[in-house]
Amino acid sequence: MSSHNFSHQNLSHRSFQGQNLDEADFSYADIRGCNFNYASLRGANFEGAKIGQTIWDLLLALLVAIAILISAFHAISQMVFGVINRTPSDPVWNFAIVLVISLLLSGIILPIGEIYLRQNSILNRIIFSISASASGALMGFYYGGIATGERNPQLAVLTAVVLAIVMGGVSFYLIRGIFPIMINTIAAVSGYGLTFLLSAQVGIYLSSNNLVTGIIYVILFILSFKYTFTSLNLLISKIFTYKTTSFCGADLTNTELPVKSV
Repeated sequence: MSSHNFSHQNLSHRSFQGQNLDEADFSYADIRGCNFNYASLRGANFEGAKIGQTIWDLLLALLVAIAILISAFHAISQMVFGVINRTPSDPVWNFAIVLVISLLLSGIILPIGEIYLRQNSILNRIIFSISASASGALMGFYYGGIATGERNPQLAVLTAVVLAIVMGGVSFYLIRGIFPIMINTIAAVSGYGLTFLLSAQVGIYLSSNNLVTGIIYVILFILSFKYTFTSLNLLISKIFTYKTTSFCGADLTNTELPVKSV
């Protein structure tokens, strides 16, 4: 018999990572938000236990995502509309190229990394850091540029560089929790911005009978739309798994089920 009796207890958000909890009794306990990663839970009893998220954790994740969504959508839509339908002869053409690259790095490579690479791999963490840096640069450029009430290109560039460095550095340490939700939200909006820009280019080239270039932009538009949709799905997943009960790598051999999910 195990000496671990947690029956009917409120254990919300406790960490049991790596512990030996063989035959422990968690029946009817509140284990929402608990960390059981790599724990040994052979024969443990989870009958009637509450698992998943607390309503407060879900609300926090939703509120953060909505706040970032509103601010990112405003910033990126303003920048996108500022360069749409521009040509190489326009003074803002160089900015348009930088914007497209930033949107690509922020919004498209993140879902690609999440899909095709292991979550904790070094390469995936580098991709996450690049996306975080690009996201910081986008937000910093817009809000830094209007911080004084007037358009200030020098301040915009300075703020973009500072935020890119800070968010890129922080991303190596905050790979879990609320920070990835923030970055995934900006990534989803960035993907939308890039998709919108590409759709405008499709219309321009196809309407001018430049079919080859138009078809290339159609392909790019489809890929951008696909990964933007994927990014939205990943964001929803991260919101609903924020501080949820985690059994990653745990030994659940002969655990007693069913488990009541709340």
